[in-house]
Amino acid sequence: MGGFVPGLSAAMGAGEARDLGVKATEADRATAIERLASVQVKDGQATVDQTFTEAELSALLAYQEGPLESAQVRLHEGGGIEISALVQKSQLDLSQLPAGPAAQAAKLLPDRVPVYVRGTLALQTAQQVNLTVEKLEVGRLPLPTSVLGPDMQAMLNESINRQLATVPGLRIETVTFTEGAIHVKATAGK
Repeated sequence: MGGFVPGLSAAMGAGEARDLGVKATEADRATAIERLASVQVKDGQATVDQTFTEAELSALLAYQEGPLESAQVRLHEGGGIEISALVQKSQLDLSQLPAGPAAQAAKLLPDRVPVYVRGTLALQTAQQVNLTVEKLEVGRLPLPTSVLGPDMQAMLNESINRQLATVPGLRIETVTFTEGAIHVKATAGK
C-alpha cells in the first residue's frame, strides 16, 4: 500500500518522505564514521569533540538497517531539528505505545509511512537529552502535537535516552547547534 488513499495519496506525495533539501551520500556516511572512529582514548576514557553536518547525520540514518528509510536531518541554530523519513512500521515495536487513539491510529497506517518531525533538542543532564516536538506530520497530514500527549512525548525521550544510556560512562559536556551542523563534546568510558 503506497499511502492512506491508494492513488490519491501517491498523487499528493503522501507516499514519499518530505524533501528537506539535504543530500546525503555514502561519502557523508564514511566521513561521519571516520569522525566517530577518530575518538581519542586515554586511560580507558574516550573523548569526542566533533562537529557533524546535517548531511553526515542524514547519511548515518539513511544508510543503516532499521525502521528509517530516505532519512534527512536539518539542524538549526539554538537546538532546532527537523527529521523526515519513511518509517517502516513493521520494524517498530508498537506494543510500547500507550493505549489510546494514537496507538489505534498507528495500527491503521501502511507499512511504509512518511513522517516529518520538527522540534527542539536540548541537553537535559550529562547523560540525557530532551526533544520537544513542535510539529508532526504523518503522510502529508499535520497532526496536533497534543496527539503525542505527555505520555508519548515522555516515551519518545525515554527511547532516545535509553539509547544514550547504553554508552558506558557517557558524560555530554556540550551540544551546540549552528545552521546545518551540531558540535558535540563528550566523554565515555571508565
